[in-house]
Amino acid sequence: MTNTQLFDDIELFGMIPSSDCHLNEYIFSFMTQVRYIKGKRLPKNQMNNPNILERVKPKTQAHMLANQTARTSMGANKEFETIRINPEYRSKIDRLKKENRFNVCIFDDYMTHGNTFNAIRNLLKKLGVNKIVFVSLGNFGKPFQKVDYNISGDVYNIGYEYKNVNSEVRYLDYEDSAKDEITELYKIFNS
Repeated sequence: MTNTQLFDDIELFGMIPSSDCHLNEYIFSFMTQVRYIKGKRLPKNQMNNPNILERVKPKTQAHMLANQTARTSMGANKEFETIRINPEYRSKIDRLKKENRFNVCIFDDYMTHGNTFNAIRNLLKKLGVNKIVFVSLGNFGKPFQKVDYNISGDVYNIGYEYKNVNSEVRYLDYEDSAKDEITELYKIFNS
């Protein structure tokens, strides 16, 4: 992340809240460190929730659903029913939009089919985001189910409406050698 310019114009950093509505402290810490490395400061005003995304009610963890087909066909529905853009960010987002700097980076722990990413991507698109960078610390190597939704209503509150308007399967390239590097560094440290 430090050797790429992809993150240089990111103004807002956030993470996907856990299914139980909490923020994973390790992902949050990692996200905060990336923000500092990129020279972005935390918001000046005290916020009840320092994350751009809020899960306002718990949802069943996706891996608890045994049927992969059901998980795939579910799409972002369960996400839309439980997640919103943090209303405390409304004025900052409005200002960044006016300045044409509404660029966002979202962190998540694992990605399977991309349901959560699709939800967040579509919510941010509804707000007029310029650029989204999604960082998943791990993946299960499944094809990405890209789904576009038409969203109406206020995405700062639960109850907005969403309709699937397009979907397609994307096969992503994964950098398997990154796993080898981690293994080798582990061996060096522990030998």
